[in-house]
Amino acid sequence: DLDAVIWLQSHLAASKQTMLIVSHDQHFLNALATDIILVDSAELHYFNCDYDDFKRRHEGFRNEQKRKQQASHKELHKLQASLNKGEGAASTKAGRKAAKSRLEELKSVAPVSSEYRVTFAFPAAQRKLNPPLVTME
Repeated sequence: DLDAVIWLQSHLAASKQTMLIVSHDQHFLNALATDIILVDSAELHYFNCDYDDFKRRHEGFRNEQKRKQQASHKELHKLQASLNKGEGAASTKAGRKAAKSRLEELKSVAPVSSEYRVTFAFPAAQRKLNPPLVTME
């Protein structure tokens, strides 16, 4: 019922209380959200914006996470290679210890999580329904 949604939206927008809102309606969320907290990989990320801005900023946030992960991955491989060859900082005992410590630190970094997706499967009807199911005049 559109009237009920409009009333609820205006009622909630007038409230100054903190609310947790779950909705599939992006227009509804955009009209009400002023701050969004993203829960990602057991961490909270705060966005001070409406839903449309959140979508744009979240894309940038994800790209930055991926960029950092790629840089860490590259550093990890470079460090591993220098440890294997005993070159660079890994040529001394203190350097090997520091390199191994950094290597463990890089290995413990959590990978960028993928977007959570839900797939629905609807079983076929057990009996065939004769058309028309709905008629309009």
